[in-house]
Amino acid sequence: MYRRLLGWSAIITGGSRGIGYAIAKALAREGANLVLVARDLERLREAEKTIEEKYGVQIETVSCDVRDYCCAETAVSRCMSAFGKVDILVNNAGTAVRKPFYTMTKSEIDEILDVNLKGLMYFTLETLRVMMRQRRGIIVNISSGAGKAGIPELSVYSASKAGVNVFTEALARELKGFGIKVYAVCPGGTDTDLHRKLFPEHRPEWLLRPEEVADLVLRLILEGGVEGHCYDIFRLV
Repeated sequence: MYRRLLGWSAIITGGSRGIGYAIAKALAREGANLVLVARDLERLREAEKTIEEKYGVQIETVSCDVRDYCCAETAVSRCMSAFGKVDILVNNAGTAVRKPFYTMTKSEIDEILDVNLKGLMYFTLETLRVMMRQRRGIIVNISSGAGKAGIPELSVYSASKAGVNVFTEALARELKGFGIKVYAVCPGGTDTDLHRKLFPEHRPEWLLRPEEVADLVLRLILEGGVEGHCYDIFRLV
């Protein structure tokens, strides 16, 4: 089978589970070498072993917190050392707390905004230092349908994802003419550990599979789309 990303390299945050892991497998299936970033070192090593054995690509892992700018620096440096370029960045790491806003703590607000928005910006900024020199690259930000319509008890999460959507649109406009494409993906409810924790009442058949989101990300990478747009994907029930 022809592997359409053979020789490419990609950085994926939150790459050890859920949507990020599904994206990692989809890109590896097409031949891309990967740098997977996540906090859970054990899960990272499991993902590395499984993907390398199944797809025969090279995997680098970085166990760190995207809230720390050094995490972005380390991931990009590791990608350059191993592969000599950064073709793709998938900003997937995210977190949420489900509760009324008036009961939230400062630390909960800070963590959601720092992971979902500032961490995404850190990785984008550090990756662009390479992509601007290359005059090419693809950035895909994993947002949420909650960024388009605020969800009660997910107010801060919704705000963070709305920020991702507007950031994606603005950045795509800034980078016109540089050969760098920027997209966002806005999934509805997806069958991940985080969603099950937030919404234990949701039945699996109501939810997207992570692989469905990964297929959309892969299609944008391979075929392109409207730059700066956030692509919706959801399960009709």
